[in-house]
Amino acid sequence: MKKFSFLLSLLLLGGIALLDAAIPAKLQAVKVYLQGAELRHLAQLQLQAGEQQIVLSGLAGQIDDRSIRLSTDKAGITVLAYQLRKNYLKQNDDLPEVKSLLDTIQTFARLQEEDRVKMDVLLQEQQMILANNQVGGTHSGMSVLELQKLADFYRSRLADLNMKILQAKRGDEQYNLRIKKLRQQLAQRKALLPEFVHELVLDISATTTTTGKLEIIYTCPDVFWEPFYDLRAESLAKPLQLIAKARITQQTAIDWKDVEIAISSAVPAQFVSKPILNPWVLDFVQMYQPMSGDAPRAHKDDLLQLESTSAQFSNLKSSTPSKQVNYLNYEYKPAERVTINHNEARLVTLEEKILDNTYGHYVAPKQQKEVLLMAYVTDWEKLNLLPGNARVYLENALVGESWLNFLAGDSDTLELSLGIDKRVQVVYEQQNTFTSDRKLVNSRKKDYAYVIKMKNSHQTAVNLIVDDVIPISANKEIEVTDLKLGNAILVNDKGLIRWKQTLPANGSQQLEYSFSVKYPKNKSVGNL
Repeated sequence: MKKFSFLLSLLLLGGIALLDAAIPAKLQAVKVYLQGAELRHLAQLQLQAGEQQIVLSGLAGQIDDRSIRLSTDKAGITVLAYQLRKNYLKQNDDLPEVKSLLDTIQTFARLQEEDRVKMDVLLQEQQMILANNQVGGTHSGMSVLELQKLADFYRSRLADLNMKILQAKRGDEQYNLRIKKLRQQLAQRKALLPEFVHELVLDISATTTTTGKLEIIYTCPDVFWEPFYDLRAESLAKPLQLIAKARITQQTAIDWKDVEIAISSAVPAQFVSKPILNPWVLDFVQMYQPMSGDAPRAHKDDLLQLESTSAQFSNLKSSTPSKQVNYLNYEYKPAERVTINHNEARLVTLEEKILDNTYGHYVAPKQQKEVLLMAYVTDWEKLNLLPGNARVYLENALVGESWLNFLAGDSDTLELSLGIDKRVQVVYEQQNTFTSDRKLVNSRKKDYAYVIKMKNSHQTAVNLIVDDVIPISANKEIEVTDLKLGNAILVNDKGLIRWKQTLPANGSQQLEYSFSVKYPKNKSVGNL
């Protein structure tokens, strides 16, 4: 009777397990936002007529349950209710990265076990030979030659056995070391995985026994993408090629295997409500002197500080990007399907564009002696791109990295730095022969002169923009006079001066400018 009850209990437990067997929901497509993603799964259903409960597995580790949307492909199937639950009992051993480590550990353990069996055989043979090495007395009738042959056999065989046993012990130590490192790596991998997996429990009804498909859509926060670019110029005679890419990082606790990808510059719905403006009421400030025992009142300066802070915070909240594309955002849909494992990142190509640009060189020698190769892009607003890092290739060689900011431009031309051109050299020097310090009656006057030497080692001419600054006065007693700028132009009231030069092939040029600073002789001028 007890045996029958035990078997019945097993059958009942087995029945519960069968009823609760999870149906895998295969990931079909992902829309990746700048922060977060929308995942779309598809599950194959086999339903009986009437109401029933099913469990779906294979979902992401973190899910915004408010975003879950369910739909079926048949009118006779109705989802009555759903509940998202956390399964702490199911392990992550079926994840490919975990399963691979477990399989490797098991393989090494199996090989180690086989080698230990072989080593036991060797040890038994060694013990048998040692137990039978007493040949005197029991084999007293053996001749000297026979004893010598027997001794040679023992010595040769024991040496061979000892060497094989030593090799087996060393091999066993290597297996122990490898298995230990693999288990440490497995523990580190598992530490990055969630402690549970999400399952979706559905109460569902069907009018008849049927099969169907269930689509599950939800958002997950553990995904993001960032723009990345390649700038390529085959030569300075050809336009610049821009290759836009997205670096996608996903930590959803599931692997993306051969899924459709869409990449959006938007963010998922934030479930915001329409703001309500409260009346702006004005009234007189009630001024009174606090009585003794009253609670301390806010000081006027404190009120002003609070108002200033509130206004600043309001400005921060209401700030918006400088431009919007396609009304609210733009979206890319790469043609190829993508595979990205959990806790991995991958670059996906979005589009390629040929830019409308010209090339030139730029240097600000007072701050940086290196000459930069520049690309000046027109109609850059039509690119509809986000800021990001870029690798720069010139004549199929990687020459450096740059930062592309497509949102900060305030002119019709976007300036892109393509790296340092070492074949254009600039030397910035102060001319000591023209620099002097003169003391007048009530004032002091200092003269400054500078020279900028340029050399072009290219076989063709280059256009070079040279920027520098002259001092500007913050006090009326300090005068900047006797400006001699040559063919430079004064760009703004901040002292920026600029030359636009054409350096001939394998040629050199020189720029000069000078100025004087006059100020009271009983005072000293800083930053001069």
